Amino acid sequence: MNKQEILSLLETKKTLIIVGGDQTENAIEIPQFLNGGFINGNNNKTILCAEPKRSDVIKLAELVSKQMNEEVGKTIGYGIRFEEKVSTETKIKYITDGLLIREMMIDPLLNNYSIVIIDQANERSLHSDLLLALLNRLQSSTRPDLKLIILTSNNSSAIEFNNFFTRGATDNNEVSILSLSDQLLLLPSDVTKVVQPEIQRCKLTTFILQLKALNINNLNSFEMITSPSTESINEALNELFSLGAIITSTKDRSYESSKLTSIGNVMIGLPLDPIYSKIIIESEKLGCSEEILTIISMLQINRNDLFIGKLPQSLIDNQSDHLTLLNVYNSFVSKNKCSSEQQQWCNDNKINYKSILAIQQTKNHLLNFLTKVSIKLLSCENPQAQDLIKKSILSGFFNNIAKSVSDDDDDDISYETIVEPTRKVWLHSNSFITTATSQFVLFGQTTKIHDKEYIKDVSIIDPS
Repeated sequence: MNKQEILSLLETKKTLIIVGGDQTENAIEIPQFLNGGFINGNNNKTILCAEPKRSDVIKLAELVSKQMNEEVGKTIGYGIRFEEKVSTETKIKYITDGLLIREMMIDPLLNNYSIVIIDQANERSLHSDLLLALLNRLQSSTRPDLKLIILTSNNSSAIEFNNFFTRGATDNNEVSILSLSDQLLLLPSDVTKVVQPEIQRCKLTTFILQLKALNINNLNSFEMITSPSTESINEALNELFSLGAIITSTKDRSYESSKLTSIGNVMIGLPLDPIYSKIIIESEKLGCSEEILTIISMLQINRNDLFIGKLPQSLIDNQSDHLTLLNVYNSFVSKNKCSSEQQQWCNDNKINYKSILAIQQTKNHLLNFLTKVSIKLLSCENPQAQDLIKKSILSGFFNNIAKSVSDDDDDDISYETIVEPTRKVWLHSNSFITTATSQFVLFGQTTKIHDKEYIKDVSIIDPS
């Protein structure tokens, strides 16, 4: 790696696209020598390195801190959802690309940072694509001093990024591509796997909400590397209207005519999918925000990482996966705080001790966010508690309702979704509920296994 060449290019270029080299080595070495050798009057500011995965953020921060014989959180820090380890000494901060977007909602100018590195940009995650668009706009307006480094593994994406950052630019010399391999940057049609950008294949509800929070009021004038489809935008808008996050004073339900509501502003303050945020908001009204916060915290972890065997029947609610999760958590915290007793309880009940401790930590972090948006923690201890909890969950997953149907061609009881277009689904094997005919259920997730679609996080509900 030619460190001096990178430093020299950054003295005159706003954006540097670096292709090839060892992915982990680049993310470790480049921030370090930039911190030691970058001179442009910004030595009091921090260098950011954005990663698509939280596991990479923690791993890189730990590796670099170990090389420096320091603890994480001093010179080298990190930020992921629900957790941050930084200090006033931090000069290099690894961060998830999603959390960096949240930071830009609070500080759109990124005043605390001198250099932003977007790692694994070739993966074309929704967050990294949005970041590149935001940073391009920021450099072109109020932060011409901000340096951007884009790390990518292949030539085709490097050329695509270069075309984006030079599109409409008055000075194309502000962008440069540097190859760390012997491969020539000539053809956009490399023999590389073509990655379909996430913006073309995922739900855009959170994305649209974030754009609103970032005061991007006209989608047509907001340039992105790949624009989302009109259909995907409209689907996201319809969901946000249904959740009460946005409103319009006209008959036209367009992006430009819609505005954030008080509910939408609360959603922005919570690091959750808008559906879960809506459930929390509703749960406060119904007096069961304590229980809902626990359930949502439990849902943040993979079920296979939490349960290491068959759960005892005493903890299972065969009417609701959500209430089963609540039972597990409440039973755990009711034990003596002595770690040995809690560990023994986990062993006896086939619960992963480290996973439930992580859930406890997640709940505490979420509680801090609830305090910031003025949502009170209320516990419901009355005969209607279970119905109130299900009602809260239904306020977010109102589109996820299905009715069991008899099928002579299949041994398993199947379900048919209520919302058009209807589709046939099956109960996932990790559900705790007992199936029956003429049964209505709400569900949180679906997953495809072979040619069947299975519903997860299921609760039986009363259709009346």
